[in-house]
Amino acid sequence: EEYESKRSCLISVALDFWNAGGSSRSSNYIDTSIAVKNIHQLIDSGFNTFQLYNPLPTSMTKLTDFGMQPSQKQIYTEQFIYNKIIQETPSTVLNQCNFATRIQIPHPDYFNSDSEDGVSYSFNEKIVRQQIGQSILRMYGHTGGCLDSLQVSFCPNNNNSNKRNNNNGHEHDFNNPTNISPYTYDILNVLRDMQREGLIRSINGLNFSTETIDQIHEELGYNVIEYNQMTCNLLNPNEYLNHMKYKRNPKMAMKQEQHQQRVLLSSPLAGGLLTNRYSNIPNSFLSRNAMPKSGYMTPSERLSWSSLSSSSSSTSNLRNRNRRGNTNNNLSWQRFQNDIMKTLSSISYKHQVSIASVVLRWSLQLDTPSSSSSLGGVVVGLSLNTHLENDDRPFRRPRDLRELFSFVLDEDDMERLWNISGVNGEYSDLNSYLNDHGMDENLMENEIDFNNP
Repeated sequence: EEYESKRSCLISVALDFWNAGGSSRSSNYIDTSIAVKNIHQLIDSGFNTFQLYNPLPTSMTKLTDFGMQPSQKQIYTEQFIYNKIIQETPSTVLNQCNFATRIQIPHPDYFNSDSEDGVSYSFNEKIVRQQIGQSILRMYGHTGGCLDSLQVSFCPNNNNSNKRNNNNGHEHDFNNPTNISPYTYDILNVLRDMQREGLIRSINGLNFSTETIDQIHEELGYNVIEYNQMTCNLLNPNEYLNHMKYKRNPKMAMKQEQHQQRVLLSSPLAGGLLTNRYSNIPNSFLSRNAMPKSGYMTPSERLSWSSLSSSSSSTSNLRNRNRRGNTNNNLSWQRFQNDIMKTLSSISYKHQVSIASVVLRWSLQLDTPSSSSSLGGVVVGLSLNTHLENDDRPFRRPRDLRELFSFVLDEDDMERLWNISGVNGEYSDLNSYLNDHGMDENLMENEIDFNNP
């Protein structure tokens, strides 16, 4: 029996139990009772959509890391967190909840290389069915369950002449529709069959380009992938702007009438950087170059800052240049503090809300009738290892999440936020940006150039 998809909350919670704090905190031990209690608090507060945490790839990530086997963190979450929630939550409440898990599209060479035992494996439908069956067994304790949502994680094809390689096989052109693993269609076909059999309610994309999603829909049907999740925050809205530019292409108008692709925005708080915690850092936690010491930042915060500070497209407005025109990265943190956080603090004080609420509200207000952005919601990563009511870290308690629905950013707020965002130029909102950039027939051939708006 094929089930209907469950409704999703505007705010999805990405469960991250391994980024509880900096190096001075112990994040190896997970108290499942506390974690489940915190999740129940979120459900009671109206936040009933959950997924696995999706860490950003690092410079050490190689394409050969993209296999089919689930990570240890996914296995742990399914077996000890999801299972405990399902066992301890009334069915009437569970019916309103949406718990997402994941399957990884394998790297093209995954089935072509010999394993440790010298055996060469080939792809077949049984592999996909076994992996989904194991996820169901871990979550429900039996094979009669049904996955609420399954995220299909994108893997690029390394056999692409247009790839951008940084000598470790990580940087690739994710917007090229031909740059996908050859197993993508086969796996999606199997998952669609399992959806018809009632084993999966909803199939969603993770980190696919909008053009790739359209190509998949043309090949397999417009009802295959319901949502596509992409990274977007105030400091780096690149992927979402590419998505909107592509949709504004006149050639895509007919496709949009056939299928309105909905998107989820992940990492809206830039791994935790865009919170009150970074608006006024105590001097004792600052190093000589004004950067916070390693013990102050969580792993996700360190990773986010490293990614942002090394990307010229996302941080062109955060860097200082000396008299010779050379970029001085040591001052980028000062610019982040003096420009970004100062503006966010001013707007948060105006509305008497947290900085995180302002940033999330900005993400939600990208969806306007005139922009037709088809925004399905925002994904917030939360570490739930401690008692929420005693947690002094920002944006960890249910009431902090509810706060963003208590106010609306006005036109002046949105204009100020666009001025400090990862987009250079005099734009007051998304529509004013798209009016200047959104009618090119070759929209997806090049990435947005943040230095030449």
